[in-house]
Amino acid sequence: MMYTTVKKLYKGEFKYSIVLRLYHGDIFQGKDKARYTKRYSTILSTDYSAYRKDIQAEVLVLPQLYEYIMSMEHVATRYEAPRLHIYTNTYSDIEHLRDILAENLIISIGLPPDGLEAGMVYMPDTPYEFRVTLGSVTKVNQEFVEWAEGNKNVKLQNRTKHTLTSPGVYNSGTHLYVTGEHNLLFVRLHLGNVNLTVDRILNDKYINNSGI
Repeated sequence: MMYTTVKKLYKGEFKYSIVLRLYHGDIFQGKDKARYTKRYSTILSTDYSAYRKDIQAEVLVLPQLYEYIMSMEHVATRYEAPRLHIYTNTYSDIEHLRDILAENLIISIGLPPDGLEAGMVYMPDTPYEFRVTLGSVTKVNQEFVEWAEGNKNVKLQNRTKHTLTSPGVYNSGTHLYVTGEHNLLFVRLHLGNVNLTVDRILNDKYINNSGI
């Protein structure tokens, strides 16, 4: 079992996560618990005696897993075969799921660093205050790039620079990093044509200095 550090709260809300390797993880896909029940009932009525032993073993623990997930009031799930991601704000939920499942079914358990909140991203070695994620870029922003490259409080990724200066390049998801509210305001003003997502960076320096 591997413990990992949560970089951002899932959907800006959920602190803890557990990732399972489940052939039948799609039972819990989406938010509709009525759908969970329908899919689960189908599995219970299936004869798995001819299936691989690992799938047979999984089916044996499904009743406990199903019962507990159905009892959770505040939960989110995501399924990317064969990985089932379960998110919660109650660590006792993680402990319970860990206890009822065989260790070989658990891929990882995600724990947040101290101080992680909605709107933050944990980047322990990044010395900047903000991470700005760009949406689609539809025009040349050469003047902005020149300003950013001359400002020690702004860092452009090479891919971000290429996206901002190359007409016809519409890829999104690139980043730039900023320190200082006034610099962040300048970024917002000059990139008003781009949909921006801003996260405050939580790093180890901040955690140590804050006394958390």
